[in-house]
Amino acid sequence: MDTPKGRSIRAWAALAALGVAAGMGAATSCGGGSPSPECRAPSDCPGADTACASRTCAAGACGSSNASAGTPCGSGFACDGNGACAATCSVPADCPGVDTECSTRTCAGGACGAASAAAGTPLSSQVAGDCRRNQCDGSGNAVSAADDSDVPADGNPCTQDLCAAGSPSNPPSAAHAPCPAGVCDGGGACVGCVDGADCASAVCSGQACQAPTCVDGVKNGPETGADCGGPACPACPAGQGCAADADCAAGMCFAAICRADLNGCTPAGATDLTGSASAAVTFPGAGFAYSPRCIKVRVGAEVAFSGDFAFHPLQGGAVVGGTPVAASTGPFATPTSTGTTATFAMSAAGSYPYYCTLHAALGMAGAVFAVP
Repeated sequence: MDTPKGRSIRAWAALAALGVAAGMGAATSCGGGSPSPECRAPSDCPGADTACASRTCAAGACGSSNASAGTPCGSGFACDGNGACAATCSVPADCPGVDTECSTRTCAGGACGAASAAAGTPLSSQVAGDCRRNQCDGSGNAVSAADDSDVPADGNPCTQDLCAAGSPSNPPSAAHAPCPAGVCDGGGACVGCVDGADCASAVCSGQACQAPTCVDGVKNGPETGADCGGPACPACPAGQGCAADADCAAGMCFAAICRADLNGCTPAGATDLTGSASAAVTFPGAGFAYSPRCIKVRVGAEVAFSGDFAFHPLQGGAVVGGTPVAASTGPFATPTSTGTTATFAMSAAGSYPYYCTLHAALGMAGAVFAVP
């Protein structure tokens, strides 16, 4: 019957039905947090069950239940009580994986782990001369690090074995660097010589040192000058080196240099007194000259000087370029500055210049040539 009372009853029934439907539709939260997934059974919940964790449904809300620690979850594995399946062991060999030089398996308290070698630990496998070092990084990994002490030895004595920031190189050694066959040529080859500076003879030709000759343009071998003097080469002209009068074309060697004259004297122009066993040289007290100033005598002859040595001190040596140069050897090497007479024996062949130490600049100088 469609009466006001019937309509009211039907309205309240509809509202009640809506309320029930709403209560069955979803779980709600009064606390402001995120709602749990709704469920009627664990299978309604997301995810999948494992040996160590199972889905649960309680009061319409999804959850999980973890297996107890030690629950087997596979061969050599057991649950850890937190829902994860972990390896179990009695010894490190029970653990999965393999040992390396940088990481080894461990077993402690039934749990597998790994021990890493210290950073920088070298590996047994290395490549010599690559400027690198295979080593551990401290985290169980093998790495290649720069090692500038691991130089690339190429066996060439004329190249350098270098590392720079882990990069190898073999640049050529500098020219003239010593090597087994002589010197390096600057291009990586070992040769006999690069130039004359590498040879005792001072002559390099075709990268080989040459024997001295009297026509090679340099002073070498027994020569006293360049291509002159000594026992095998012609006598030297003035200005070249000498060890004795015989090394000089003019027959006069003083201070290791061949001279064109000595104090203006030459053997050819000297007063020849070779026929006498003695000779006399005088100089006046107030004069500035010896008389005779240039003489030639035989070896073994005696030469007597007469004059005032206090006023005219006698010194062996020659005036060279206006400058007196004292002799280091010879009969007059020791100065005579007292007395009025002095006799000197010419015991060896040679040229013996002398001068007055006070008046050499005035031309008071001479020479004695002793010949065989």
